[in-house]
Amino acid sequence: MVLAVATLVVPLLLFVGASWLAYDDANKQADERIARTLDLLYVNVRTSFETDYLVAANVAELLEDQSTESIRANERQIHDRVKRLVESLPQIEDVWVLDREGRPLVVAKLYPAPAERSFAARNYFIAHRDNRVQRHVSEALQGPVKNVPFFQYSERRQAPDGAFNGVIAVSVSPNYFHDQFAQASDSPNFTASIVRADGEILVRYPAGTGPSRLAPDTGFMKAIANQPDVGRYATDRSGFDGQSRVFMYRKLPDLPVYVVHGYATSAIRDAWIGRMAPHLIFGVPAA
Repeated sequence: MVLAVATLVVPLLLFVGASWLAYDDANKQADERIARTLDLLYVNVRTSFETDYLVAANVAELLEDQSTESIRANERQIHDRVKRLVESLPQIEDVWVLDREGRPLVVAKLYPAPAERSFAARNYFIAHRDNRVQRHVSEALQGPVKNVPFFQYSERRQAPDGAFNGVIAVSVSPNYFHDQFAQASDSPNFTASIVRADGEILVRYPAGTGPSRLAPDTGFMKAIANQPDVGRYATDRSGFDGQSRVFMYRKLPDLPVYVVHGYATSAIRDAWIGRMAPHLIFGVPAA
């Protein structure tokens, strides 16, 4: 009797132990895979933002020592130079130079600038004017002229005496990042996002219905509160598609913006089951 029980219990214990080790190994391999993919996504996003910095710096240099009146008088020449600067950069939708009243002085892809419009009510303009923020990344916006989605990387312009003198706004295309993330996708449940520190979602792949801002009690917001630069968290049920996922994130330098990559826990489970299935197929008959 003891021998009969042992022939069942011992293989079962061995199988349970092997399953536990295999599950742990599957999770470690998944974490390594998520980290490698996040590295690739992060480099792409960081490089794109650094390009935005360079564009804003070049435009600022172009406008240096010019008064608002001088810029308006030379709008055509400035427009042509800014247009050439960005026409080969697919991630940049447009560049706007605004005066201290929020009215356009120069637009890279539009001439003449619609000087009758005012963007003084935009959050990014208020941040630069009232809060003296030097660099800012806006929420997701809709183009007022071309009706295309974008978010704004902007920098504060200031007069020699330090007074507010307007804004240089680089309109960034979320579709560019969406296409880049699609190329990096390696599974049906792959997700990648660019998210501000306040939870505002700038880019999400795959696109779909769902909140445009993450609530304070979500896994991401809790995670960055504890680990503000880089970290990992898991969710039991996504607010977008109901999937449970493991996420890793990394913050861009000098900006409250994060690159986030998610991997479905079902894929980890499937990999584990795939490894253990042969043991069941051969082990049960042998037992």
